[in-house]
Formats: sequence, structure tokens, C-alpha cells
Amino acid sequence: MPGRHLSEPYLAAQLAARGLYARQARNTALAAFASDLPAPVMADLLGMRINTAVTWGQTVKRDWYSFVAAKI
Repeated sequence: MPGRHLSEPYLAAQLAARGLYARQARNTALAAFASDLPAPVMADLLGMRINTAVTWGQTVKRDWYSFVAAKI
């Protein structure tokens, strides 16, 4: 209805009916962030705990040794 907010379950069901799954999209976006950003930057930017950002970095198998070596 116009002027009314959509509930999260309703919106998720509407997206799923069209083949769009919010959880998969969210995880894909977080994996992309984790592969491009160091964990502290990702945690600060997205407002998540550092342990969560580190876990995402480990999930995508990203290491920052070359980044640290380039900065020295």
C-alpha cells in the first residue's frame, strides 16, 4: 500500500519470488569488501566488530603481507 512501510519478511519474500536473495547478495558484498580492504578498515567502515571483519578476510583467503611489505 502506498505510504506504508514494507516489513522485512514481506520484502524478502517479494525479492525471492523474483529470484533475488538478500542473504546471498549481502554475503557477496561482504566478501568483495573483505578482498579489497584490510580488516580494520572494513570493520570501521561498516560498523562491524574487528573479529567479524577478520573472519571475512580469512573466508576469502585474503592476506595483507604484500600490502605490509609495500608500506615498509
